[in-house]
Amino acid sequence: MRHLMTLALLLSLGFISTQAMSQELSKDEKKALKKEIKAMQKDPARYKSLKEGIQDKKEQVADLDRQINDLNGSIQATRGKIQEKDRQIKELGNEIARMKVEKQELAIAERNQTNLEGLIYKVQVKIDDSAIYREVDQVTGKKRPVFTGETTQDGNKYYTLGFFNNKEEAESFRKYLNILRVKGAQIIAYKDGKPVN
Repeated sequence: MRHLMTLALLLSLGFISTQAMSQELSKDEKKALKKEIKAMQKDPARYKSLKEGIQDKKEQVADLDRQINDLNGSIQATRGKIQEKDRQIKELGNEIARMKVEKQELAIAERNQTNLEGLIYKVQVKIDDSAIYREVDQVTGKKRPVFTGETTQDGNKYYTLGFFNNKEEAESFRKYLNILRVKGAQIIAYKDGKPVN
């Protein structure tokens, strides 16, 4: 009995919606719909099946809506990650550009300081292998160099402590090293990056 009441309610709603749509429907379409409604009144099982089919479709649509919402959330999260990566790439690009400029500035400063293209005086200290390899690496146990410098043609190793454009400044620095008990410091003249005899 309850199903018949529900059917009657749906049919009345169907009639109302049919009347609202009647301006758009042709006579043949109206006739076919009325015939379908009468057939439903005579067959409650068919109506029940139709009702369950509609409910299934609604659940499928709701499930698809949830999936779409989840995908939209994933898309937003991915866009956020992409924006963060783009920001990091931009920062790294800026850092690389800054380091390139810094490298160029350091090269200019070093060239200006050492004046390799002209006459300069280097104050150097002779260092033998025992002094160079005095420090022992705590991890490997091998000796490692404490100083770096140049090796002359006769095989002696020298560590450069300073560059000077005139000999008087170099001599003054050498004397100061003697006061600090750094013995054996000598002044070597270099012209265009090569020692002058």
